[in-house]
Amino acid sequence: MAIEQKLVTAEDMLAMPDDGMRWELIDGEIQRMPPLGAEHEETAGEVLARFREHVKARTLGRVYGAPGVIVRRNPDRVRAPDFAFVSGGRLPEGKSPTGYLQEAPDLVVEVVSPTETATDLQAKIQEWLDAGVRLAIALYPAAF
Repeated sequence: MAIEQKLVTAEDMLAMPDDGMRWELIDGEIQRMPPLGAEHEETAGEVLARFREHVKARTLGRVYGAPGVIVRRNPDRVRAPDFAFVSGGRLPEGKSPTGYLQEAPDLVVEVVSPTETATDLQAKIQEWLDAGVRLAIALYPAAF
């Protein structure tokens, strides 16, 4: 007898207790993301800080560090770029949503980890573009 597995929705995942780990939802299945390492986090944090300063000084929109973004429904897919930018005019009433971003950000940045293959990176960038992201950047820490 086969047991039918219930697919998890974005709303189910959002309601889960925070256990301090990074998670993504891939076609209704929760996947744990491994810790990223100091170099990766330093690079992502530095780029995020510089970009946030620029955006805030000019009131351009919102900058998010590793936000959950719903990129597809039925089955749900929630991805978390290293950071994202959404222009102010695209946010309802200029405010951030209480849950995951439902619209594709204008910009996402993915800091490339040492174990990430070129094929995986290309697929991830293509997924962002297919979801409606206007610009997706892959950033190599050694080049920053």
